[in-house]
Amino acid sequence: MIANKYLGQWRENPGWNYAGMAQQLRTDTNVDALIWQYYRARTKAKELIQGSIQDQYSKLWEYCAEVIERLKLESSIYHPEYSGDFHYQVRGPGDDQYIVDIEKKTCACNMWQLIGIPCIHGISVLLSSNCDPIDCIHNKYKKENFIKAYALVIYGINGPMMWPKTNDM
Repeated sequence: MIANKYLGQWRENPGWNYAGMAQQLRTDTNVDALIWQYYRARTKAKELIQGSIQDQYSKLWEYCAEVIERLKLESSIYHPEYSGDFHYQVRGPGDDQYIVDIEKKTCACNMWQLIGIPCIHGISVLLSSNCDPIDCIHNKYKKENFIKAYALVIYGINGPMMWPKTNDM
């Protein structure tokens, strides 16, 4: 199988194109590959290297859980004070201080909004409120949204020689 034979090559050079693969295959085996065979082999090699969508998704959640566990340990230096209406003022070492809104899932440091995983200040508030930080991870990490985002295919287009001619130029 082409994918297994050249797995190392694809791992080292993910952008390895059809011409390069066809030349290598011809040199190694005296066999010519059709372009559809190349695409099928590349797809299979990519799945072998990166794993299936399910594998990638499980790694994503492992990453989220790992980040949260690390931040739970580090959050003990922050002290949240309730301000009202889901707002907390979180004080840290020195003059370090941030406003956290657990309803909107925001923090003044902007990390929670940026990556969608509670920041260290947010985790400090969530732990003091007996909330599970895992429940406050953004919807973009949910399985159905992950599958939707990566299920679409971006099709190539023909080159400029195939574009319709206009009278504008």
